[in-house]
Amino acid sequence: MGETTRLLYNGLLSLNQTQLPAGQRIQNMELIRDSAQPVLQHLSRQFIARSLPLPPRGRKILRLLMRLHKETSTGYKLALRDASRGETLSPKLLALATHRALRHMGQIHLLAAQMYETEPAGMWHDIHLLYAFAEEHGLTSSVVKDSTYRHIRQSSIADVYLQSSLLALSLPTTLRQGEAERLAYFFERTASLVNIDARPLPDANDGVYLINLDLDRPPAYTTLSDVPSMSSLRGLAPEKLLLLLREQVQDNVSQTSAPTLTSDMARKLMLHLTQHAKRDFARADRDERIYVAIGLDTIHRAIQADPDRAGHGNSFKAVGLPERTRALDLQTISDHQRQANADPANYYDPNATSDDIWRLVVNDSMWERSVPDTPDDTGLNTPADPIPTSNPPQEWADWRLINASPGGYCICWEHPEPARAQVGEIIGLREREGANTFWRIGVIRWMRNVPEQGLVAGIQLLAARSYQITVHGAASSRQQPIGALDALLLPEVKALRQPGSLILPEGPFHSGDVVVITDGPNESHVRLQECLLQQNSSFAQFMIGTIDTELSSQTDNGFDALWSKL
Repeated sequence: MGETTRLLYNGLLSLNQTQLPAGQRIQNMELIRDSAQPVLQHLSRQFIARSLPLPPRGRKILRLLMRLHKETSTGYKLALRDASRGETLSPKLLALATHRALRHMGQIHLLAAQMYETEPAGMWHDIHLLYAFAEEHGLTSSVVKDSTYRHIRQSSIADVYLQSSLLALSLPTTLRQGEAERLAYFFERTASLVNIDARPLPDANDGVYLINLDLDRPPAYTTLSDVPSMSSLRGLAPEKLLLLLREQVQDNVSQTSAPTLTSDMARKLMLHLTQHAKRDFARADRDERIYVAIGLDTIHRAIQADPDRAGHGNSFKAVGLPERTRALDLQTISDHQRQANADPANYYDPNATSDDIWRLVVNDSMWERSVPDTPDDTGLNTPADPIPTSNPPQEWADWRLINASPGGYCICWEHPEPARAQVGEIIGLREREGANTFWRIGVIRWMRNVPEQGLVAGIQLLAARSYQITVHGAASSRQQPIGALDALLLPEVKALRQPGSLILPEGPFHSGDVVVITDGPNESHVRLQECLLQQNSSFAQFMIGTIDTELSSQTDNGFDALWSKL
């Protein structure tokens, strides 16, 4: 395959540098394009579920694949250039060349979206120019057959232009890996639901889907007040597409109807298409290093390995939960576990649904971790352990902090090895405030590969502090017993108007479940309320309500015995 790829690459370069009649050039390009498909498909498979950032070899392959698509598009664009200079081409050949050129530019856009790459300079300029050429020659509704599609076999020039435009409006940097490709396949079959208007018209929210054919910029959803009066402006009318998405969110689409997304994906796409992007807080530049842990299990291990982590016993007070001291009885060690010099870690049952004192021993002991933040016998606070900056725990990943605000962070991975970062994944960030160290919890909302810089990620903050606790399901006839699990208790974020919540592994618990949370010697019963997090995540975030509050509202108000006597 390597030799075939080399011959294809050199053949495209040679053909594009050769003077040929426009009609003959298109015929030659069609022959090369057919033979190029196995090569393009082989190279594309290199990027399925790849960790980011790409290693040097992977980046070279990505650049090669983009270059092959660009040279293929250029071959057809050269024929269109010659036709615009006076060479005669039939409308059918004009439409074919325009469609092919747009299709391969769209593949470059899709590759950039899949790999969170910055779009190549001039890409949108060329895409808009090709569509403007089609408009000028009355070709936008011309239908062209194309065997490279996944679900369709032909599309109009307007459709292939809209496929790229809609993917751009979907905000690819905020999509999880694999979602950009799924949306591209979805738009193959739904782009025809969207109209392109010469005059941008506002929607019910006073927003417009705007395209400027003169700029090297993607389409954008903006407010009507920001739209100047220019002949190069076009508007998109996606009402039919939005109606289809609403039906899919409500699961009202029949099994036999055309294209579908999962309800979660349809909901996310609707939000991206209909919400104006805005930042709630100004960000301050902060060029410094920060330790990060990605993934819920890794965050738990990272916090446990932190010598400066906050002591236990204060989490309920910070979140405003009632607490009571746990009633722990003396527990015996079974005969088969009792042995000389036995490790206490072997004594406790990780699936236990009741209080187990050995779990406290395993979790660094409540007596050690719940030391209150009060002066010691000498009248001085015990100094924190030194930060292991020279040899940090393996769960701590070293990132560069670019900027920060009360609502989030922008961080950059500058190392050659994969970062394990994914859009939608939970992330912990270790920061100091004076003498104290806190693990702030957030979600990766977008990623972008920036050349010569690294993998840049935008973090939405869920809480400025977090408390590592233990959760197990309360005894109930409705739910199966669930063993003790590590969890994160997040206090209220007043600046974000966000209530206190609980971060749990995705799956075991659901809204309405009653759970017991323990922190050192303290425990509290809470009910899981609304799940705040999207589907397809490795964790779940629940709002919580106290059972004590629920019970107090249901107690006898003193009037129950009176009603029958009135």
